Amino acid sequence: MGGEFRVLKRLKGRDLVGKKYEPPFPYLRPRKGHYVVAADFVSSEEGTGIVHIAPAFGEDDFELGKREGVDFFKPVDEEGRFTDEVPPVAGMFFKDADRVLIEILEEEGKIYSLGTYRHNYPFCWRCGTPLMYYAIDTWYIRTSKLRDLFMELNSRVNWVPGHVREGRFGSFLRELKDWALSRNRFWGTPLPVWVCEEGHVHVVGSVEELRSMALDPVPEDLDLHRPWVDRIRLRCPVCGKPMVREPYTIDVWFDSGAATFAQFHYPFENEEEFREAYPVDFISEGIDQTRGWFYSLLAVNGMLFEREPYRNVLVIGLVLDEKGEKMSKSKGNVVDPVPLLEEVGADPLRLYMLSTPAWRDLRFSTRGIEELRRRVLDTLWNVYKFFSNNANLDGFEPDGGEPGENPLDRWILSRLSWLASEFNRGFESLSIHRGPAALPQFVDDLSNWYLRLSRRRFWREGMDEDKLSAYRTLYRVLVHLARLLAPVTPFTAEMLHRRLTGESVFLSEYPQPGPRDEELESQFAEMKAIVEAGRRARQRAGIKARIPLLEAIVVGARLPEELAELARMELNVKELRFEDEGPRVRRVRLNLPRAAPRLRERTPEAARLVEELGEKALAMAERGELEVGGVSLGPEDLLVVEEVDPEYVREEAEGVEVYLRRTLTRELRLEGLARDIVRRIQVMRKELDLEYDRRIRTWVLGDEEVSEALRVHGDYIAGETLSVELSEAPGRGYHRVWEVDGKRVEIWIEPT
Repeated sequence: MGGEFRVLKRLKGRDLVGKKYEPPFPYLRPRKGHYVVAADFVSSEEGTGIVHIAPAFGEDDFELGKREGVDFFKPVDEEGRFTDEVPPVAGMFFKDADRVLIEILEEEGKIYSLGTYRHNYPFCWRCGTPLMYYAIDTWYIRTSKLRDLFMELNSRVNWVPGHVREGRFGSFLRELKDWALSRNRFWGTPLPVWVCEEGHVHVVGSVEELRSMALDPVPEDLDLHRPWVDRIRLRCPVCGKPMVREPYTIDVWFDSGAATFAQFHYPFENEEEFREAYPVDFISEGIDQTRGWFYSLLAVNGMLFEREPYRNVLVIGLVLDEKGEKMSKSKGNVVDPVPLLEEVGADPLRLYMLSTPAWRDLRFSTRGIEELRRRVLDTLWNVYKFFSNNANLDGFEPDGGEPGENPLDRWILSRLSWLASEFNRGFESLSIHRGPAALPQFVDDLSNWYLRLSRRRFWREGMDEDKLSAYRTLYRVLVHLARLLAPVTPFTAEMLHRRLTGESVFLSEYPQPGPRDEELESQFAEMKAIVEAGRRARQRAGIKARIPLLEAIVVGARLPEELAELARMELNVKELRFEDEGPRVRRVRLNLPRAAPRLRERTPEAARLVEELGEKALAMAERGELEVGGVSLGPEDLLVVEEVDPEYVREEAEGVEVYLRRTLTRELRLEGLARDIVRRIQVMRKELDLEYDRRIRTWVLGDEEVSEALRVHGDYIAGETLSVELSEAPGRGYHRVWEVDGKRVEIWIEPT
């Protein structure tokens, strides 16, 4: 094999068209065949640009062979084994025969080079057996002649996503081929076609017609399947001779396409019910059904009624594994839903699946479900528990009253209207993910903003109007939220709604969007941006959130007084100012690109000198008095830059700048220490599982700074922790030793 060769002549492919050649195997000798033709499905980018065709074993080959009128051979049977027409491999599976045929060619010196070429090949998806294309006799529906009708019907359908109409489905219709209707199967709907020996064909349309044409009596309990229907012979309506049924079943996709009318047993009965239900409002299936059910419905109903069978179609993407690969039992990456439901629960799974646009492929991740459960459902349940515990303590009973004018209440109700709008618009437009995808943002608004900023309203003594407004607001939000969630997380929604109202959520009206205060929402968005930027600034400066700071300056936003006060408290600063510019200082620096070539090794010395002199260096340079190592420096050798005042740390969020003054006085440190002590006592209360209103006695011991914090901020510590007694001495009850900013702090608490 291989070796030297000599080029005799160079030819274009078209120069070979019509040339005959000697085939490598002598077994099949057609009357017409074994000559060169041109075809556009052959590419020179892969292989040699020359291929052989076998019209019985490929669609392109079949069409080309039909065009050329070449003889048709099928030396492989329906089991994939060679027939006696090829003696050396007769009875062998076609793939097993490869080795034998190659050996024959080698022995006869007909192979120049032998190698392995990697390419895509069809295999049985279930057992992995190699497959081959195979031409068989079949009955067709000439759907290619109905292409224009089908495309017109398709144009009337609302596809979600919209690009499928003219994209994947439209492309399929534009290239529509005839429908191969019959199948060589035993199970399935028998093909209702009878043929006589004269070649006359009759298609039976009903059992009544079958009985009327039968040569022999048809049993009353006839089973319209094989083998019983095969035994029925008909009298040919043309020549009177016996007719026998064609031994085929119908493509099961034809059955699926008949679903619109077959469910009513139409046209034999229930015509009114069928007319009322046709066309169906909504169907949904996977994207692969553009060549399956979506098409079979359109084709069968288009042929029968010349009308679209459905109004709205939601196309579903595939569920893939975490690596983005299609799930398959053979790959072992299929997720069993039963243990999955036991592990994560139905509602988290539903929320996870419904939060992604249905038409997109989803990379399935159990971690993603757990994360969504934790962020959304667990948080929502904690909000409910906060409401329930405090409402029970205060004796709050829902009275149908309207919330007050507190901006926090008005804001969260406006956000609730936004969420209701997302859910309703999503359902109406079949973009079902819109509501579930918006839910995490709303739950964050509710828990981390509304509730956190409103806690002191719930905790104050008595029941004034503002506290009552907070209860009414939170109750309304939770009830409406349960109703919005009912289609998505039905178990969570039902439990919430029953606990809040005593009734099933599924007996309530679905919430519609109420009025929104978009200006207030915009102001709160700015407030949140200010707080987020402030938190980042603290992080950069390494200052804990519980330590108060003197000042924060905001650039790029303005807030009304009430929201500014909320932002100030969240930032934990003594003063919050809104300015057009942040605190900056002018710095004078050496212009290195200009001065360094002259200064050379004196450059670092000059840079330090200029930085130390600052503005004075600029004045000296202008007077010609600035000199380093004999090198005179003028104004052009210096740069004036503006920088953030080093007393402040700057951060930005959503276009809003926040400057935090980082100076820490002793007073600020003591206040921060007091807050740290409060947090530790609250942890200990939680560890004892104390009720929200349970009073305690508290004892604290620490160093001198801890003592001072207790003296200065004792009332604050006692009030925050519900301590009826706060002493600086060894105590009794529950005891823990804490480390607070490197200090040893001992705390005892005892319920009263």
